[in-house]
Amino acid sequence: MSEKPTAYGVELDSVAAVASAFVDKPFGEDFIAVRSSDDLVTIRSLETNFSHMDALLEAQKQGHISIQSITAGTNGDGTPCFNIEVVEG
Repeated sequence: MSEKPTAYGVELDSVAAVASAFVDKPFGEDFIAVRSSDDLVTIRSLETNFSHMDALLEAQKQGHISIQSITAGTNGDGTPCFNIEVVEG
């Protein structure tokens, strides 16, 4: 099996790991808001770029998580953003 994909040094092998990877991190290139529960993580990119999409897609491909939906929207100031819902694989 291939290496598990990572974000911010955290292996994306469960919903809890996805939440952990994105909560309380210094985001630099991405500005991200995260809501999570035991079985659902919602990631909102606060800009039009989300550089960890490849890692999330690879984690889904490997069966660790499932991306329930990806929608485009706008945040409070009208800037385009992505909303990504992740559940267990």
